[in-house]
This record gives sequence, C-alpha cells and structure tokens, in this order.
Amino acid sequence: MALRFERGAYLFADDSPREVRVGVESPGGAVTGPVRLDLPRGWRATPAETTVTVNGPDAQAFLRFWVRPGAGGLPTLYWTAGFT
Repeated sequence: MALRFERGAYLFADDSPREVRVGVESPGGAVTGPVRLDLPRGWRATPAETTVTVNGPDAQAFLRFWVRPGAGGLPTLYWTAGFT
C-alpha cells in the first residue's frame, strides 16, 4: 500500500478549509481499509476517516479530505496519511 499527496505542501494562510487529495496505490493484491490524516492538535479533517478499496495490482484510488487549521497553526504544514 502506498499513499501520496497530490501536492508536496499545503499553505493555510487563514482558517478556511482546504481540499487535500490523497492517492492510494496497491502494488500487490486488492486491499480495503481506513485512511485518516495525522494532523496537529486542533486541526480537523472532514471526513475524519474514510475507507479505501484498491482492486488489485497497480490499481489506484483517490481520496478527498477538507482540512481546517486550528488556532495558532503553522502557515505551512507537511503531514502524513495513515493506513490502519
């Protein structure tokens, strides 16, 4: 299972939510499982968690989250997606 963001970094200049897209690939067989973003305290993602299904070798799926920064957050943030 490989996860990658559509962009290398996202800029949050204010508290407006931003769309964050995550690509999911499976070099092996079909997989299904939950994906969530690991965000700083006070930040929110909608949905908080979603389920992805990748249907086999070299298949891809794309997930969309809306991220809202919390008070006092960093202007530029790098984070990771987690597959549990």
